[in-house]
Amino acid sequence: MKRLQNIIYANDNNSHHKNKEYFPSRGHGTYTPCGHFCGKLHVVYLKALGLSHKEIERIARTSADSVTRYLKDYNAGGLAALGVSRTHRPVSSLQPYHDQIKAHFLKQPPHTVSEASHEIEALTGIKLGPSACRDFMRKRLGMKFRKMAVIPAKADPKKQAEFLNNQLEPLLEEEKQGRRKVFFVDAAHFVMGAFLGMLWCFERLFLKSSSGRRRYNVLGAFSAKGADLVTVTNDAYINSGTIVDVLFKIKQEHARARRHPIDTRHGQRPLPTVQQGDGASQSAGHRHPFPTPLFA
Repeated sequence: MKRLQNIIYANDNNSHHKNKEYFPSRGHGTYTPCGHFCGKLHVVYLKALGLSHKEIERIARTSADSVTRYLKDYNAGGLAALGVSRTHRPVSSLQPYHDQIKAHFLKQPPHTVSEASHEIEALTGIKLGPSACRDFMRKRLGMKFRKMAVIPAKADPKKQAEFLNNQLEPLLEEEKQGRRKVFFVDAAHFVMGAFLGMLWCFERLFLKSSSGRRRYNVLGAFSAKGADLVTVTNDAYINSGTIVDVLFKIKQEHARARRHPIDTRHGQRPLPTVQQGDGASQSAGHRHPFPTPLFA
C-alpha cells in the first residue's frame, strides 16, 4: 500500500509533463501525466485502505464495473496489468494491401468513389461501400478529391531549365546590381457583365447586363523587384500592338534601362520590330519555352 501511495504522489508531482490530463478523483484538482493509469492505482489504493466498492466509486468517480475490473487485473498481474491499455483500435482489412493499392492509384487515379471501390475489389477481393471507400482513401491513403491542372502541350522541361539558368537568372542578377530593369508581363480580361447571386424573393428577378462578350483588358508589366507597374488598358483586344505600347511606355518611364524584349508566348505571331534607343532595331519574335512573357 505504501508503494501504491508513493506511485500516485509521484505521478501527481510530474505536472510539467506535456501530456497532462485532469485527474478528477481528488477534490484539489490535481493534474497528472497519466490520468487513466493513475485512476486505476487510486482505485487499488482505496481498496487497500479497506473502503467498500460503493465508497470507491464515489471517491474515484468511476463505475462499479470499472472498479471490479481494475481490482481483478491487479490481483492477476500486479501493477504491470494495470498499465495495459484495452482501448479497441480496429484494423482495416485492407491494411495488408495498403502499399499495393497506393501504387495502383498512383499509376491510375480513380475518377469516382465507385470506380475506386471497383478497383480495390479487383485487387484484393474485398468490397467496400462508398462511405468506407471514401474514408479509406482519405484517411489511410492520404488522397483528396482534387481538380486536375493543365500544362502546355509543347512544354519542354529541358529547354525551360536551360532558359531559366542561361537567360532569366543572369537578367535578374543584373537587375540586383542596378544595370537592368526586368518586367514580367501578363494580361487580365475582366468581363463587363453582372455576376448573378441568390435572393429570397417571391418570383424570379431579372437584372439588365451586357451580353458577356464585352471585356475590359489590362496588360501589365510588373518589375521583378515588385516596385514598378506599367499598364495599358482597352476594351478591344490584346495583340502585338498593345504589347508594343507597353514597351514604349516602359521606355518612357525607364529611359536609362537597357531594353531587350524577350517573347515567350506560344502559338502567336512574332512581335513587330522595336526601335532601340541607340538607333539599332531588334526583333522581338524569338521563341523561348517559358510560361510568361518577359521584358528586360
